[in-house]
Amino acid sequence: MKQIITRVIITVLTLSVLFGSISVYAISTIPKTTSQKGEKESKSQSSSNAKNSKEETVYVTTKPNGEIKKIYVTNWLKNSEKKKTIKDLTFLKNIENVGGDEKYTLDSDNATVWDANGNDIYYKGEIDKQVPVDVAISYLLDGKEISAKDLAGKSGKVTIRFDYQNRQYEEKTIFGKKTKVYVPFIMLTGTILNNDNFSNVEVSNGKTINDGDKTYVIGFSLPGMNENLNLSKTDIDLPDYFEITADVKNFKLSTTITVATNEAFNNIDLEKTDKAFNDVSDKINQLTDGMNKIIDGSSSLYNGISTLLDKSDDLISGVKKLAKGAKLLKEKSKDLVSGTKKMKNATGVLNNKSGDLYDGVYQLYSGLGTLSSKNGDLVGGAQQVFDTLLSAANTQIKASGLKVEKLTISNYSKVLTSTIDSLSESNVKALATKAAKEKITAAVEEQRTYIKTQVEVAVRQNVLEKVLEAQGMTYSQYTQAVENGLITPDQQTAIDNTVDQQMNSSDIKATIDSKTQEKIDETVSEKMNSAEVQQQISQAIEDAKKGVESLKELKTQLDSFNTFYNGIKDYTNGVSKVYNGALELKNGTYLLKDGTAQLDNGAKELLKGSKAFSNGIVKLYNGIATLNSSTPKLKSGVAQLKNGSMQLSNGLKEFNNKGIKKIADIYNKDIKDIYERLKATVEVSQNYKSFSGIADNMLGSTKFIYKSDEISK
Repeated sequence: MKQIITRVIITVLTLSVLFGSISVYAISTIPKTTSQKGEKESKSQSSSNAKNSKEETVYVTTKPNGEIKKIYVTNWLKNSEKKKTIKDLTFLKNIENVGGDEKYTLDSDNATVWDANGNDIYYKGEIDKQVPVDVAISYLLDGKEISAKDLAGKSGKVTIRFDYQNRQYEEKTIFGKKTKVYVPFIMLTGTILNNDNFSNVEVSNGKTINDGDKTYVIGFSLPGMNENLNLSKTDIDLPDYFEITADVKNFKLSTTITVATNEAFNNIDLEKTDKAFNDVSDKINQLTDGMNKIIDGSSSLYNGISTLLDKSDDLISGVKKLAKGAKLLKEKSKDLVSGTKKMKNATGVLNNKSGDLYDGVYQLYSGLGTLSSKNGDLVGGAQQVFDTLLSAANTQIKASGLKVEKLTISNYSKVLTSTIDSLSESNVKALATKAAKEKITAAVEEQRTYIKTQVEVAVRQNVLEKVLEAQGMTYSQYTQAVENGLITPDQQTAIDNTVDQQMNSSDIKATIDSKTQEKIDETVSEKMNSAEVQQQISQAIEDAKKGVESLKELKTQLDSFNTFYNGIKDYTNGVSKVYNGALELKNGTYLLKDGTAQLDNGAKELLKGSKAFSNGIVKLYNGIATLNSSTPKLKSGVAQLKNGSMQLSNGLKEFNNKGIKKIADIYNKDIKDIYERLKATVEVSQNYKSFSGIADNMLGSTKFIYKSDEISK
């Protein structure tokens, strides 16, 4: 069961990586410059309703073995509140504004105060500080360790290994025990291998994409997460390293890029998850209480039937005595008074035992009534568990970014099947291509004014050359004449006016617009055919395949519980039918009890008027004989009912011990422990806002980008 729990956790983490915000960190990430200020300002305006925040990117340049050479940081202060000044706490040195000309001063607390005037601030600086996650890179050649310098130009079997050591943690108290909880950094390492040098590429904890010329490799790691969740290697092994193995000729490596971010954990709403977890806890308790009441009812049912069976022998014995008395009365009608006394005694016994029979049947009826009254709780409890599972599934799907109809008991199978079918490779490829083109087109459209200006310059040059040609002069002759002062001001004005007049003509304007659009379309096409965009589309297809597998597994789990839920409903329907039968049996035994009471009174009257009773003695004998022949069947039926009720009681106890109690025990032990650890992990992640410093009242996020030096001979 614990393995199932941990599989659910890794599925959630994987979906966060596949559909979350991590994919925006492309390998080509570089610090922004002043030429991108317009783009930054538009992003700032989109978040104008939010609180001021700080977005930090830490760039770490390293040697080929991972040893750090230099660290510099770029910060984006988002002035969402449009304040005149922004107060920022930072430990950076050599601070430089890279997005404008705003200045800053230091206040009494040694914090920087920027003269923002309502604008966002973009600045960079250097820092000397240990990074939260160390990245160590080692190399093997034909199984033997070798330095990057000595490996350059060599050939053979090469292994490149990236080991990640998480050093950033907080101490949290979990179930009364202080525990180290590491900030959950997700590490993504990537590089590009030239197929002329690398072949038979294999990776551990990663993926490869080969386009024929190059092999793109990317690795995934969660250092410290095994410790956070207290998972052993046998439960599940969340990787803390990434390894590449290949056959190499003339080894050389351009660079490697590693992105570290905890953003996947920062958007989790702990209040909502706590409420959902508490709701599940309440339903587990309700299910346990309901099952205990059902077992108590089944025990009462068994006791009532046992009592009925015990009294059946007394009833049969009384009926036999009555039959003997009636026979004797028939055979010895002359001794009528003596016979009526015996019959009176026998009917008295029958009257007493019929009361016992009625009591036993009533206990059976009451026990079944208790059992039947819990049918609603049992079905309702099972349905609540089903609804909770569906709610968790809806939350998981929503977190993944998929937009599907809300899952219910009646529609989950159809919705999941339809969703899985919609995630075919062709559909995903079409959607990814469309999204990429829209994004690229929008970016290029922002440069339309610049492109149009360049086109206008080229067209104006062409118009000028034609105007000069009409005057019998080449452009070269014209420029030489201008340099020598041979073009008078009037001539220059005439030339300029002619060019301006033609530039303002509708034909020339149409030509400019047409060539501008051609240039934009050409730029969009080039970017769409770039390796980077095609890789992103391919990655989207691979991510969709993983999502399909997760949805299939989810549907299998829901189908299993649906089978259990329908079984509970069939069981409760059966209990209701048995209860109705017990009601009819109770009414019948009540009539029997009432009849034997009347028979006893008649026996008393018979003793007073034996002559009148003598005439009907033959009929009485015949009736008692029929009753005597029927009582063995009653006992056999009650015995079968007793065995059935015992099997029902034992089966419910076994189901409770092996099913309900086991679920409750696992929930109270494993799930609560893992949930509290996962909750602590999210809290630690959300507490980690900055590497280089941040003001107390400011929101913040940070990511790290490690870039290693190239290796060449």
